[in-house]
Amino acid sequence: MSFSRMKAVYIQDSVETEDVLVCDIFLNDDRSVREMEIFGYAIDDDEKWPIYIKPKSGEGVLHWGAGEVDTDSTVNLFQKNIRVGEYITRVDTCDGERSEYTYRITEIFDWSQLR
Repeated sequence: MSFSRMKAVYIQDSVETEDVLVCDIFLNDDRSVREMEIFGYAIDDDEKWPIYIKPKSGEGVLHWGAGEVDTDSTVNLFQKNIRVGEYITRVDTCDGERSEYTYRITEIFDWSQLR
């Protein structure tokens, strides 16, 4: 198991944007994410927000300041093998409407490399 920082960039119309999700995760030997609370930050429309992701029923419930008050957000981080180039999806649900946002993992830094 390794403790790593993952950076994923929001993809819109097949183009990387400036919006990112960055979080510190424990990676299991099979590169899946250990189910636990995860902390990090998001940059959304040039604003930086603290985030935390809590596992629930195999999904990650995403809590962050950028979301609308009545919006529930999830991210499928716990269902993926974490590798550069892999895609993850954030889903926002508000008033019965569902919006999906795709991110591509661009960096994974293993904190043990700091020795």
